Amino acid sequence: MNIQSRFLLLAILSLGAWSEVLLAESGETERDGEAERDYEVNTAGVFVGMTGAGRRENGFTVALVYERRFSESFGLSLEAERVYGDLDFWVVTVPLDFHYQSWKFFAGPGLEIADDAGNEWLMRVGGEYAFEVGRWEIAPTLAVDFVDSDKEIIGGLGFLYGF
Repeated sequence: MNIQSRFLLLAILSLGAWSEVLLAESGETERDGEAERDYEVNTAGVFVGMTGAGRRENGFTVALVYERRFSESFGLSLEAERVYGDLDFWVVTVPLDFHYQSWKFFAGPGLEIADDAGNEWLMRVGGEYAFEVGRWEIAPTLAVDFVDSDKEIIGGLGFLYGF
């Protein structure tokens, strides 16, 4: 099993383990807390935007995003994105999310997977604002990846569905 597969498996297992721990701490379960929640426990969707690593290097970015919320304020996400163009690599991140009204702020580790340059660990920090339309959200997003001594800026729109 290569490093990318191990990291993805670890991220998925961590998401499941943390969901049980944080749901237990918040005193909510999916069955008995459902009527009391004013937020969706699960959110999944796509992100479309641009990644910039400097003045001239840019890449079109497409990502699949999943978030599991443990309480009204906290959640954990799993994001897998592909960057095309001048930049060409995959990124997988597992950020911890903090929600405040329609705002979401996130930070967490990730892995940049490039065929030609190898793999590098990163730290992602960012935020988004959710415009809700029923169970759907349209979320302008801005994030920064700190990779080695470089910064990559990611900006775009998320189209998410809550369930």
